[in-house]
Amino acid sequence: MPSIDEQLKDRLRGSAPRPFRADDLVAGLSARKRRRELGRKAGTIALVVCVLLGTAGGFLVLNRVFRATRMPVATPSRPIENLGLDYPICRVMDMPITVDGAPGSAYVFTREDSDCPKPGEGDSFVAADLDGDGRVDTLPVQLLGCFSPVGCEAFAAPDVNSDGTSEIAVSDAGADGYGVSLYAVTMSPPAIQPIQVADSIYKQVRPGPLEFAWVDVAGHAEGAAWHTASRVPLLNVFGYDKFDDPTKVITDGVQIVGTTADVMGESTVSKSLAEAPVPGNELCGAPLQGSAANFPNGAHSDQMDIGIGNPLCDVSKVVADFTGDGQDDTALVGMEGRDGRCMNAAEGRRSSLWTPPATGCPTAGTT
Repeated sequence: MPSIDEQLKDRLRGSAPRPFRADDLVAGLSARKRRRELGRKAGTIALVVCVLLGTAGGFLVLNRVFRATRMPVATPSRPIENLGLDYPICRVMDMPITVDGAPGSAYVFTREDSDCPKPGEGDSFVAADLDGDGRVDTLPVQLLGCFSPVGCEAFAAPDVNSDGTSEIAVSDAGADGYGVSLYAVTMSPPAIQPIQVADSIYKQVRPGPLEFAWVDVAGHAEGAAWHTASRVPLLNVFGYDKFDDPTKVITDGVQIVGTTADVMGESTVSKSLAEAPVPGNELCGAPLQGSAANFPNGAHSDQMDIGIGNPLCDVSKVVADFTGDGQDDTALVGMEGRDGRCMNAAEGRRSSLWTPPATGCPTAGTT
């Protein structure tokens, strides 16, 4: 067994560094260089991988964002049916109106049941689209007194009181012309309301809903005109007979504020028939609509051939039981023309004709 001294000597000798050699130095440097190159390559690869992953992730996020917010492809919009109402309608008449200086539309229409009712039958209404989106913004107001064969129509949309919002005139055709009712547009809430005459002791305009006639026939004429010479615009409602020349023209001046009409006064002026006012095809600067657009030839022709050799002009028609036999007879009243043409009131003759239902042939009388 080696002694302790020998054992210590062997351990010291074994732990002593080996002699340095050049080959060992070159090998160490080469190994270090390879390790550094491998480290740089690994870092570059990791960076490229991160960049690629980040780019792909960014594109994915952006795609989702823009896909969620991009504008849809434009497609033709579906037309709004029945003006946005929850029931079918027919015989729709529209006319442009102005609402606080902006454009809108007024509509007169009939509610459709299984079929569209004939003109003057069924339930007719007036309503308004105040913002131009094709839907009515006011509750429909039912129209009464819509008689066949024309029924109720949109008549005109004048701004009578010059406040920037149109009034809505609705007509019903009668035997010799039109009856006109005037409605106001209100905004809070949006609504159409009949203009009411609070009080009147005058002849042309009576208390209740503001109504006036639009007539120009052989015996008389009635209508309305715009009077803007005064500080406050007025609606002058006039009427006169044509039996005498000169005639007395009666005019009521009406001031409209919102849904209220006040009759400011009445005048009676003697004028020749040539100077007397006549209703035309516009109301306070607004053109007439529907069958009244070419007034006075709207509801009735200004001349009719009834087989008496000359035309009957400015014809009025009245249906009633004149003979007492329980059946309707038809009476025509008009101005008889001469030489195939219509005459004025001073030249022509008024003719009355009635048609018995059994024969269908007119029987004439002259006054």
